[in-house]
Amino acid sequence: MTTTFARFLALFFFLVTVLPASAEEFIVSYDSTITIAKNGELTVTETIKARAEGDRIKHGIYRDFPLYTLDADGKLTKVGFNIVSVKRDGAVEYWDTKWIDGGIRIYVGDADRLLTKGDHVFQITYTTDRQIRHFDTYDELTWNVTGTGWEFPMRDVSATILLPEGASPSETAFFTGPLGAVGKDANVRVEGNKTILTSTRPLSKGEGMTVAVKLPKGVLVTPSTALQSEWWIRDHNTMIIGCVGLLVVLAYYFKAWHAVGRDPAAGIVVPRWDPPEGISPGLMNYIDHQGFEEDGWTAVSASALDLAVKGYVEIENLDDAIVMHRTHKQMDDSLPVGQKTLLTTIGPPGHGFIINEDNGEAVQKIGERFFTAVEKEHRDRYFRSNDIYVVVGFLLSAVFVIGTIYFSKHPDDIGAFLIVAYGCVKITSLVIWVRKLLHPRASLKNKLGGIVLLSLLAYGIIAYGGYIIGAVWFEITHDPNSIGLGAAGLIVLINLLFFSLMGAPTPLGRKIMDEIEGLRLYLRVAEKDRMNMQGAPTMSPQHFETLLPYAVALNVEEPWTEAFERWFSKATEDSENYVPGWYYGLVKGPSDWIGAFSSSVASTISATIPQSSSSSFSGGGFSGSGGGGGGGGGW
Repeated sequence: MTTTFARFLALFFFLVTVLPASAEEFIVSYDSTITIAKNGELTVTETIKARAEGDRIKHGIYRDFPLYTLDADGKLTKVGFNIVSVKRDGAVEYWDTKWIDGGIRIYVGDADRLLTKGDHVFQITYTTDRQIRHFDTYDELTWNVTGTGWEFPMRDVSATILLPEGASPSETAFFTGPLGAVGKDANVRVEGNKTILTSTRPLSKGEGMTVAVKLPKGVLVTPSTALQSEWWIRDHNTMIIGCVGLLVVLAYYFKAWHAVGRDPAAGIVVPRWDPPEGISPGLMNYIDHQGFEEDGWTAVSASALDLAVKGYVEIENLDDAIVMHRTHKQMDDSLPVGQKTLLTTIGPPGHGFIINEDNGEAVQKIGERFFTAVEKEHRDRYFRSNDIYVVVGFLLSAVFVIGTIYFSKHPDDIGAFLIVAYGCVKITSLVIWVRKLLHPRASLKNKLGGIVLLSLLAYGIIAYGGYIIGAVWFEITHDPNSIGLGAAGLIVLINLLFFSLMGAPTPLGRKIMDEIEGLRLYLRVAEKDRMNMQGAPTMSPQHFETLLPYAVALNVEEPWTEAFERWFSKATEDSENYVPGWYYGLVKGPSDWIGAFSSSVASTISATIPQSSSSSFSGGGFSGSGGGGGGGGGW
C-alpha cells in the first residue's frame, strides 16, 4: 500500500505541475535581423518560434508594428512599412493586416485552418524607412526589437544589426524590461559591421528589448531635399487633403450658389388688402417660408379656418378638443388642392373630425396628406431647392472627408472627426436658431429668447474661448494633421450652411413674396395707419373673417384680431360677444377663439410626436523607445 500510495502521489504531482507547464504558450525564441541600407532604409527579418497549444494560438500569431516615431527634433513622423514575405515552418504562409491605433497589425495564419500543437517558426520580413535619426555630427538608430506589447513571455531574444559593408558603430547601447525600464539583461558584441545582442534572461509578458547604435557621419546618405519633401507630404497628407478639400468644396458651393442660389432682388413692397390672386392661406404660408416651417401645422390651421369662412366646415370648441364639422355645402372644383384634401379626409357632409391628443395619429395623417398635395402641385413653381447641387456638393465633400480619415490611418482620428463634426452641426443649428429668433418678423417673445441665447453664447465664448483656443493650438503644434480634421469638420459645416442657402425663389415666387409682404404690412399696421391708406376697405366682420386665415398663415393674427376688436368695440360697444356663424363654443371674443383653434393643432401634434461625444548620443533612452516595437499575440 505504501508503494502504491507513493506512486499515486508522484503521478498526482506530475499532473499538477508538469502537465500545466507543458500546455503553456510562449515564445521559445525571438530573433531579429536588421539590415541598414546606405540610404537608411531598413530590411527586417523577424524569426519567431512559438509554442502553440490551441489556447490563444489557434490559427497563428499577430504582430503589431507602430507607424509613427520621433525624429531628431522630437517631432512625430510617419514611417514607411511594406511586407516583403511571411512564412511558417519554412513555407509561404497566408497573412492579412488591419489598421490599429497608431500602427498596423499583421495576422499570420489562416482563419479557416487550425495549427497543430507544438512549436512553429514564423518569419516576417518587411522594409521600413525614416527610422534613422540624423544629427549634425552623427546618425543614430534606436530599434525596439520586440516591443513591449507581447502577450506571451519570451525565453530567448536576440538581434543582429547589419551596417553597410565596411562600417561599424562608434557606440552601442541596449535596454531591457517593461516600457520605460533601463535594464541591462543582455550581452552585446560588435563583429565588423555586425552588432549582435542576446538576452541573458527570459523576458516576461510586457517586457521587451531595445538596441541603439551610433553611426559616424558618412556611413549613411543624408536624405535629399526631394526625399524630405516626400516625407513632409507623407507626414501631412491628412492636413493637405482636408485643407484642399475645404477649398474645393467651398469654391464649388460658392459657384453653385452664385449660379442658382441667389435670391432675385426684392421689389417695392406696397400695402395691399387682398391676397395675391390664386394664393390660398396654406399656399401663402408655404411660399412665405419656402417650405412648410415647423412641420407646417400653421398652414393646416389657416386652411381649416379658410374652409370655415367659405362655409364648408363649422368649428366647435369643446375645451379639451376642437371639432371640425363638415357642412352640406358641396365641394367646389375651384378649391385649392390642400383644402380639397382636408375636406376629403374629414369625410362627407354631416361628418366631424376631432382634434385632440386621443386622435393625434389621425391629425398627423391629415397633415401629411395636406403637405403632400400642396408640395406636389407647387414644387419648383415659386421657389427651387436646387437639391441636385447640394447632392453633388455632399458627394464631393464625402470624397475629401473619407480621404482625410483614410490617409491618416489612425482610428483615433475617426473619433476626433466625429467630435469636430458634431460640434460644427451643433454650432450651425444654434446659429440658425438664433437667426430665426431674431428675425425681424419674429414675435417679441422669440426676440427676447434670441437675445438671451445670444448672451449665453457670448458668455461661453468669453469664459471658455481661451481654453478652446489653447487646446486647438496645442493640437496643431503637436500634430499638424489635426488641421485636416478641423478642415473636414468645416466641410460638414459648409454643407449645412449651403443646404439652407442653395434654395432660391423663382421670379414668379419673388413677385408673389413681395405681394405677400404687402399684405402682411397691411395686417399688422396700426389702425390709424390703415385708415390713411388710399382705397383701403372699411373694417367689417366680413373683411376681418376673409383675411383672418391669411393672418394666421403669416403669424400676424394677433395684431389683426386686436385691430378688429377695437373697431368692433367702437361700432357696437361690445367687443366680447362677436362670434362668427361658423364657430361656436365657450369663448369671450375673437382673440380667445382664434387663439384656441390656432394653438390646438400645434399642441396636439406636439403631444403625439415621439421625443427624441544639444544633441548627444542618448543610446535609445529606455526599453520600448525608438522605432520598431509594438507587440503581438495569438489568434
